Amino acid sequence: MDVDGGNPHQLALAWPDEAYQNDGQWTPDGRHFFFSSNREDLTGIYELKQPRWFELWKKPTAVRLTAGQIDVLGATPSRDSTGLFVMGRIPQGALQVYDSTQNRFVPYLGGLPASVLIVSPDRKWMVYADYPRHVLWRSRLDGSEKLQLTSIYSWMPQWSPDSKSIAFCNKEIYQVSVDGGAPEKLTSEGKAEVAPSWSPDGKSIIFNDFPSPGRIGGLKIVDLATRKVSIMPGSAGFYVPSWSPDGQYMGAIAENPSRMVLYSARNRTWKELKKFETPWGYWVWSSDSKSLNLAMTQAAPGEDPGIYRLTIADGTWERIAKFDGVTVPSDTSEGFPSITPDGRLAMMSYTSAIQIYFAKWNGSADAP
Repeated sequence: MDVDGGNPHQLALAWPDEAYQNDGQWTPDGRHFFFSSNREDLTGIYELKQPRWFELWKKPTAVRLTAGQIDVLGATPSRDSTGLFVMGRIPQGALQVYDSTQNRFVPYLGGLPASVLIVSPDRKWMVYADYPRHVLWRSRLDGSEKLQLTSIYSWMPQWSPDSKSIAFCNKEIYQVSVDGGAPEKLTSEGKAEVAPSWSPDGKSIIFNDFPSPGRIGGLKIVDLATRKVSIMPGSAGFYVPSWSPDGQYMGAIAENPSRMVLYSARNRTWKELKKFETPWGYWVWSSDSKSLNLAMTQAAPGEDPGIYRLTIADGTWERIAKFDGVTVPSDTSEGFPSITPDGRLAMMSYTSAIQIYFAKWNGSADAP
């Protein structure tokens, strides 16, 4: 808008719908307007470039000012307008496995830079999401024979029962072959679908829309033969479904109040396993399907943070691993526990470095 408050109008940037535009600021001398944006990768700083007065055919554009190696957490111009102070993070993470003999987490596969790993049902392969790019890789259980499966941000990977495909989410639900190739989109709901889990017979995938205020969610099922999506009866308010390895149960998160619920494939009924008083992280089934392992980054009163086991048979609740040797990511979307091929608990340790940088504008008033 003009300095007197008149002529308010939207900046006509040709900007991707999925990329936000935040924290717009002017340098004190009024020569530069910059903002932050993210498009499935690291947040960067961009400068708005207006066409020169005679370039009537051009539209405003944005030029990225920061290199792609750092994730920008914040920026402010210097008082003399000669540059920008930037708080930047170099994202790093390493997979750690819990060593019960030492009662602490230790590096797994040399500190594999992965946020989560999932072992295939046939026990021949594993798929993992590298960090910080979150693209999927398939490898043997010892990390050999690596193959990159995706080139887009790939979240919550899950194996098909026949070990031939991996489902994952990126605003929609996709599947990709264990042998590689172009990922195939399975849904077109347009509601940020997450948490895919294959049915025991491999004929459908259950998932949920990303929760949003004022919307009561429910579990959705996509039929892989017809691509038709339906709602699972009785699942209103349930999220993050996951079938057990033996196909007998499905766990899910329920809200209001927060609790873990369990669906029995035999009885086709739901039951409550445990209520939670504090926010908590994600969970994974044990290899024998007898319990759930939950990463409790914020423990309830009287408890300590760590990974807890919730047994299916009697609801026993106990801490089985404390977070010694692992730095829990502040971003809860990275706090997924994993199960290694030999049944041990694993989790990514957040090892990112945060520093303050100074980017100086050059003499021609172009980018720093």
